[in-house]
Amino acid sequence: MKKFLTAALLSTASITATAETVASHALSVNTALELVKEGLAACAKDNYHVSVAIVDHSGNLKAFGRHNKSGPHAAEGAKRKAFSAASMEESTEFFFKLIQKNPELQGLHALHDNILILPGGLPIKYKGEVIAGIGVSGAPGGDLDTACAEAAISKVLNK
Repeated sequence: MKKFLTAALLSTASITATAETVASHALSVNTALELVKEGLAACAKDNYHVSVAIVDHSGNLKAFGRHNKSGPHAAEGAKRKAFSAASMEESTEFFFKLIQKNPELQGLHALHDNILILPGGLPIKYKGEVIAGIGVSGAPGGDLDTACAEAAISKVLNK
């Protein structure tokens, strides 16, 4: 009798598992390359020798370009700014200013080895969803890096 009751309880208590799918969007490699080209061009107008990186939402490098005179630190900086913007879904300038106002938040950079909280990184959104990040590094100031990233996004994605 115990075995029968146990079997009956188990059969009625079984849980039906269903697969859940999630639709998401991604930036094409061609669009990523266009963003790099326009980011470099925007900075070149002012004679800034920068590096520009595009990462997907997961932080994987999708496209990269650097001016011939861009230093190795700028190449790494651009990749890390793009990673930070995509990962944290906000501009790196936002976090830079937040930490200036709240020094106790300085540990944010320790969340991941690739996080760099300096201006010049922007999330790239499609229909409100962060699908990528752009990072620019090498201009004589983070605000100028940000301006070049904004110019690239405006020219390529806001046609």
